[in-house]
Amino acid sequence: MRQLINLTLAAFSLLLISSCTKTDDPYANRTAETEKTSIDEWVQAMMAKNYDIDTTASGIYYFFDRAGSGATIKTNDTVTVKYTGMLTDGTIFDSSANQTSGNFTFIHKVQRMIVGWEEVMEKSNKGAKVVFIVPSAYAYGIDGGGFFAPYTPLIFVVEIVEIKSTTNQN
Repeated sequence: MRQLINLTLAAFSLLLISSCTKTDDPYANRTAETEKTSIDEWVQAMMAKNYDIDTTASGIYYFFDRAGSGATIKTNDTVTVKYTGMLTDGTIFDSSANQTSGNFTFIHKVQRMIVGWEEVMEKSNKGAKVVFIVPSAYAYGIDGGGFFAPYTPLIFVVEIVEIKSTTNQN
């Protein structure tokens, strides 16, 4: 009888310990390999939809869902955008829709953004709608930060509403 009680206690302890290590967070066990797989799957899915995927110098994948016109964004330009930021599973983590105006305005490379965002903005012009995926190395890092788990790539959909160039201002 004592052995049965000890065996039952041992089984219960094992069950309790194992339940503490389980998580429903799909990003909890991210690695460089799982991040690469997520990015590759996203690129393949966009290519399957016939989007013309391009890459920046650092390897950030992007495409224009709508072409813009005029000069591209430069350092010190005041830029107004509509944007949505999401994880690869479609979870939205931020959106300009949360702003009172529905827009977000920033001064390019003066108000620091994640590196991947800044790099893609320089490919964009007024009226463009650009979609891109930023590897963690060019976002919140391989260690993550705040809401973002390590090795979490970020997807952005950004519509360039307005660009006020410093070269055209008095």
